Amino acid sequence: MNSKASIGRLGQLSLVCILLAACGTPPDPVSVMRRDADRYVSRARRESSEGNWQEAQQAWRDAGLRFAALDDRQGVGESRLGVALVMHRQGRFVEAKQQLEQMLADAAGYPETIQFEVHLQLALLDVRGGLYTAAAERFGQAEALCNAGCSRRAALYNGKARLVIQQSHFDDAKRLATIALQAAGSDKAESANAQRLLGQIAIQQQDWAGAHTLLEAALTADKQIGDPSRISKDLALLHKLAHSRGDQAAATSLLARLTALCQSLATPPADCGATDN
Repeated sequence: MNSKASIGRLGQLSLVCILLAACGTPPDPVSVMRRDADRYVSRARRESSEGNWQEAQQAWRDAGLRFAALDDRQGVGESRLGVALVMHRQGRFVEAKQQLEQMLADAAGYPETIQFEVHLQLALLDVRGGLYTAAAERFGQAEALCNAGCSRRAALYNGKARLVIQQSHFDDAKRLATIALQAAGSDKAESANAQRLLGQIAIQQQDWAGAHTLLEAALTADKQIGDPSRISKDLALLHKLAHSRGDQAAATSLLARLTALCQSLATPPADCGATDN
């Protein structure tokens, strides 16, 4: 082969290599599936934060299908929990409970972190439904799954505090919520939940100044989080506090703020600001 032919062939090979590099190698189908799953999770969270519950539920279901195709039990579990939490936020409490109970019956099983969350959410639903004995059992099952490195200990103790508040055991509730606040660390949501519970207890114990400090702190955190349902709970308790201590001007102002928030969400007045949801 002469030198010109060799140079020409090398040039052709170089061109082929350049074209192949430009086109790239075919994408890994597993990584595509993973990216799709993560994209639907992001969409579900975004839709939930905006109160678009139907879209959020569908996105969680779409994510779950992709995680199932990867045999990712953590991802499947988080997606099914997402569906249940959306149902809860919509007030579809029976359906949420059914979804969670089906997860416990799933023979394929889930990691302990998911099992913990299922028991915790079932306990919270039982508290809301007045099933206090069942709730206590659920909290016990959740606690058994919350080891030394458990990142959700604050949520567990906040839930237990909610249970004993409903039973009017306010000293026990204060102890549990204080543990939750200490355990929350940088978890702004659970810190605010603990402060809200402690503020609620302070109202019951007529500690007006303490209640005001705690509830204002919860309100500040919840505004930073940007969740209207959490803000509505804070405003409702601040209104209760103002009314309880006879500050009519503050009570009127807080009720107006709460009403405006509820109207913007098209939430029924009876449900807006409810602390048992």
